[in-house]
Amino acid sequence: MRCVGGAALIGLSIKLLISGPAKAAAPTGVTDHLGNFFSTFAMTITNPITIMAFASIFASFGVMSSVVTAIDAWILVGGVFAGSIVWWLIITLGVDLFRGILSDGGMSWISRVSAAIIFAFGVLALLSVILGEDLLALKTL
Repeated sequence: MRCVGGAALIGLSIKLLISGPAKAAAPTGVTDHLGNFFSTFAMTITNPITIMAFASIFASFGVMSSVVTAIDAWILVGGVFAGSIVWWLIITLGVDLFRGILSDGGMSWISRVSAAIIFAFGVLALLSVILGEDLLALKTL
């Protein structure tokens, strides 16, 4: 999995470098917010990584055992949901604040730095496969 993930990250970073930053679309005046919400929700909820992440979170908290009640599971889901809402609010408000400030040159620099960071994580993932160690894990003394 690390080998495939590392290769995918390196490929993504190269694609990001080649394509450059996305250009802003001209506003059409009509926005289907409800349609955007449901299409994004459908993509997120059917994402295999999201499904595996929730399954591993539930398993690590012992949700499948009889000790944990359904209320505990709903509290966990509600906490993840609330955290996701706060995270996306922060992101969208940040994008809205910087939308008019950043020039095309600034967006190019952000794109290059992001590509370099993604590339570095891809190389680390591949090196961890070659060396047989988890290079990103924090080691305890």
